[in-house]
Amino acid sequence: MNKAVITKFIDKYHLGGNIESVKWETDGDGLKTKFISENRSMLGEVTLSKFPFEKLQFGLYTTSQLKKLLDVLDNDIDIDHSKADDKVFSIHAQDKKSKVTYMCSDLSVIPTPPPLKQLPEFEVEVNLDSEFTTRFTKGKSALPDVTTFTIDCKDGVATLIIGYTSVASNQVKFTIDTKEYSDIGKVSFSSGLFNEVLKANKGAKTSTMKVSSNGLAHVSFVDGEYTSDYYFVAVDEAN
Repeated sequence: MNKAVITKFIDKYHLGGNIESVKWETDGDGLKTKFISENRSMLGEVTLSKFPFEKLQFGLYTTSQLKKLLDVLDNDIDIDHSKADDKVFSIHAQDKKSKVTYMCSDLSVIPTPPPLKQLPEFEVEVNLDSEFTTRFTKGKSALPDVTTFTIDCKDGVATLIIGYTSVASNQVKFTIDTKEYSDIGKVSFSSGLFNEVLKANKGAKTSTMKVSSNGLAHVSFVDGEYTSDYYFVAVDEAN
């Protein structure tokens, strides 16, 4: 197996170190994980459609440690596991000369994302093209301490603001293209997590962001054999 298949899967949920503890599930054909951010402002699911592995589920408490162990190995690797009483307690990966072992965690210590209830109507759909991604990532880089971004839809125009507050402040503001539009006013979300999502899914074949006035955004990507879905809960106020 090419190591990049695994590391790309990890990057799409690890999000620059924001998501550490997750459960991996394999069904004999594919691999998936569901996750939630520490502040519970985002939950998501990443799937890899082709991952031939025994049907299992196991906990990773520190994904960053697994990434460091995989960095030891060459690109062509084999992956195996050890288990007792039907519970996986370690994962092994090796190339032609080196072998690494990652100790898994009991699933009881892994955060469990809440099930998504009936989704609200999404009145706005944003074009997440390369121009949008570039403008957002540059804007976030210019304002690294700003924790939120705001989608503002009024008078037929959709605008994204990094650094919006009710008083004068440093901010980046640009008009965004939409596939669907409605005047929903201002809705704010986590800018740091969203920035990491954009970076982890750069170059995806299909990219979509849908926003609801009820305070939820659904961001989804299809990238070959990978499908990534992220749900952002609106924050009370931008800061």
